Order: sequence, then structure tokens, then C-alpha cells
Amino acid sequence: MTAEIKNTLLEIPGERISLRALRHGDIELIRQWRNQEHIRKWFKFSGIISEAQQQQWWEGYRQQDNDLMFIIWHKEQARPLGTIALYHIDLQAGSAEFGRLIIAAAGDRSQGFAKEASMTLIDWAWRHLPLRKIFLEVRHNNIAAVNLYKSLGFMETGRRDDFITMALTAGPQG
Repeated sequence: MTAEIKNTLLEIPGERISLRALRHGDIELIRQWRNQEHIRKWFKFSGIISEAQQQQWWEGYRQQDNDLMFIIWHKEQARPLGTIALYHIDLQAGSAEFGRLIIAAAGDRSQGFAKEASMTLIDWAWRHLPLRKIFLEVRHNNIAAVNLYKSLGFMETGRRDDFITMALTAGPQG
């Protein structure tokens, strides 16, 4: 089911942003964002990503039917802000992992774009996928992200190494 969604889903509209399905033309911009120290330090793999590694990731992404990644698009200014994704989507289990949330430019952070993008994707997921649970891992010292996830209703479910695991269960629409 997610393969069809990946191939046909163009945009999920929000108020100030929209979530546009990832395209091949986006992967170099994402690599540049992801390689910035203030962004990559929050990822499990925090090393520099080469062009070849990014291309290899793209080829794998295209083959997966359990991974939906989006560009967060500023509607009024018609420009990309960052990324967001649902991955490890398991329709049988009714679960998916939430993440790859990046707001790239410093001037765009603390403007509510991450929260709106998250709410837009989560709302869409509850309505269009048979999910009962969305989970994530976040570095325990990424206070801004932890606070965002708590504000969205995610509850801590555990800790492992430097990471907090959190989960959100389906609301009335789910």
C-alpha cells in the first residue's frame, strides 16, 4: 500500500507549509542540510555523507515500500524548509517510526514550522494509514525536539544509550 502512496502522493497541505513527496532532485540539498554539524549531531549516524552514499541511499529509498519522506515546503515563499518522514511503516502491526525532521535554516527554526509539519504528517497518517502507533527515538539532550514531541502528545516509553524512545497512539480519528 505505501508503494502506491509513494508513487502517487504529491502533496499534503498544511496551513503555512505543505509536505511534498521527496524527488531525486532533492537529494543533494538534503545531503547538504544533513551534513551541517548543528543538524547531523542529532542523528544516529552523525558522520559526513558523501554524494555516492546519498545516491546509494536514494536508490534504496526508491525500492522501499515502508518509507515515506517529504520536503517541508514554505507555501507563501515557495521554498524548501526541511524534511520529515514516516518510515519502518508496518501496516500489519499498525505502526510507523517518525523522524528525519529537519528545519535547515536558523532563521526558520522556532517559527512553528516543525510543529506544523509534524501535526500535518501525523494527522494525515491517522486518516490514511491503518496505524495505531507512531514511535520515535530522539537524543536525550535534544531538548527542543523532546519538547516538540511532548507537545504533540508523544509519551516517553524508554531510554537506551543516548536516546529516549517515545510513542503516540491513535487519537479519535485513528
